[in-house]
Amino acid sequence: MVSKNKLPSLLIYRGQSAIFVVLLLSVFLSFVSVPAFGVTQEESARKKADANIKIAAEYIKRSMYKDAELMLMRTEDAYGKYLTDADKQKVSGLLGEIATALSERQRILDMLNASDEFAANHRYLEAKAKLEVRKEEH
Repeated sequence: MVSKNKLPSLLIYRGQSAIFVVLLLSVFLSFVSVPAFGVTQEESARKKADANIKIAAEYIKRSMYKDAELMLMRTEDAYGKYLTDADKQKVSGLLGEIATALSERQRILDMLNASDEFAANHRYLEAKAKLEVRKEEH
């Protein structure tokens, strides 16, 4: 039986040894390669690229075009050699959607600025006409 005086030091010793075992195990596992778990580097890269493409598509749905564009560019840079032809077509299509949406945004902004300029110069009918052109388009 352990005396009461030795009990706290024994618990501290066991706690330190448990921490040592956990550290030793984590160091060992860090040296184990990914293929040992049945996934190759190529499969892992393809899955990551596919996930990034899905995230970019979601960004587009939410009108977050710059974020989507950045995600797709990074995906092409990091995983380009692992992308399938279908993935490359998806990326290309999404980048096309982004370009179209951004140019449409710029066109609307230009129309609004022109309308504001007309209104500032007391040319209200022309300002209204600029805004109505956009309204008729949709």
